[in-house]
Amino acid sequence: MKRILGLTTAALLGASVLAAPALAESKMDLSGDAGATTTMPDVDTGTTAAIGGNFESALTAIGAGSSNAQAIGTLSEVDTVKVVSVSDLEGHDQAALDQAVSQNSDSLDELRTSIGANAALSEELRSQGVDTSAVVAAQIEADGQVTVYVM
Repeated sequence: MKRILGLTTAALLGASVLAAPALAESKMDLSGDAGATTTMPDVDTGTTAAIGGNFESALTAIGAGSSNAQAIGTLSEVDTVKVVSVSDLEGHDQAALDQAVSQNSDSLDELRTSIGANAALSEELRSQGVDTSAVVAAQIEADGQVTVYVM
């Protein structure tokens, strides 16, 4: 019995040594010092599907206009700005959009003022041909990208 227990223990320990490298977390140095190259997949950033946008997310951003205005007011740098036309979003409902804009007109004014006061963001929007008066919502994504919804 001791022999079977000993063999079983040895087999389990041996198997864990072989499996450990497969379970270990791998970290890569992407600084380029090791001569490694990184290939990014092709991503279609020109569609609303690529940003995961839908009409409900736009309505949520419109409702959070005041807090988004405050967050935009604190931005010192703007790396990426994605401009999304609300009418191009899946599930677009013009009546719901008009109602949301009407109900949130004060926070929308605050958002537009905040965008205008942020030199980096307003310059980027101008370079993309966006008039601040067309903005109905904006939000800062987790990766730091600013998504601006326009009519």
